[in-house]
Amino acid sequence: PARSSLALPNVYISPWEANSLYSQKGLFETIINKKSKSILLNGCNIENPKLSQEQLDEVKQRMERHNFRSLLSESTLNSLVYGGALVFPMFKRDNPLTTSLPLSTLLKLGVLGKDCIDYFVILDRWNVFIIPPYNPTQKDFLRPEVYTIPFLGSDVHHTRCARVVTAKQAGYWGQVMNQGWGISDLCGYLQSGMNYKVAVQSLPLMIQQMSILARTVNVDGVLATEGRNALDGLVEEETIRMREASPDNPVTLDVLGDIKSIDRNFSQVPELIRLLRQDLASDATLPEPLLFSKG
Repeated sequence: PARSSLALPNVYISPWEANSLYSQKGLFETIINKKSKSILLNGCNIENPKLSQEQLDEVKQRMERHNFRSLLSESTLNSLVYGGALVFPMFKRDNPLTTSLPLSTLLKLGVLGKDCIDYFVILDRWNVFIIPPYNPTQKDFLRPEVYTIPFLGSDVHHTRCARVVTAKQAGYWGQVMNQGWGISDLCGYLQSGMNYKVAVQSLPLMIQQMSILARTVNVDGVLATEGRNALDGLVEEETIRMREASPDNPVTLDVLGDIKSIDRNFSQVPELIRLLRQDLASDATLPEPLLFSKG
């Protein structure tokens, strides 16, 4: 695991791999949850200079009725895990043809009006298909005109959609490679998280070997009488015996030489773990007390 902590762009992380990292009920899930659920704790504010305060209050009431904070929280979670999410409403008078029309046209057709929202749809990036234009000067290069939803069987116009991208990859090739989406948040702290987990998992093995028996032998006589080749053979033989030693396969040491006990010192382990925790929290952009707290 210490050598398998390379974080690649999101296009190389499959949906099942990202979901496997998130769903292990460990630090990665905690980081994603604490980032996405902040909307539920802090709330969200709606601002529109074209609406009066009375109209804004009515919109906020509708927002609470549709539980919009939870919708934003869930879409943010999908974006952090998979690199992007899409949220859009389904209207009561919708059909496969109206979903691809802009809101201005829906208003003329009578689909869009007061109390017209039936429910909201939340999809991660892998359930939304985008055909990205390869010309960065095109109008729809960064914002597609329509999103293709395979399970819906039709397109959805961008005017009714909110595309949630928490970590957009900059640059032309970054946009084209990710098809207009971002990269997974897991890439940012995967390596530091694995470093922390490897260090913690190594502690039980170190505790099992609190004291190590070491045999010291004066090899001057062997070197002087038998030569370097005989000494190398002796060292190799003893090395093999020590490698085979384990709690299940103890090796009986003879009385040749002096036997000493080397006691391990764990005084610096808490400091090391604290530094690894700080490194993980820094990469995850979360304060360490917040990351490792129960709340």
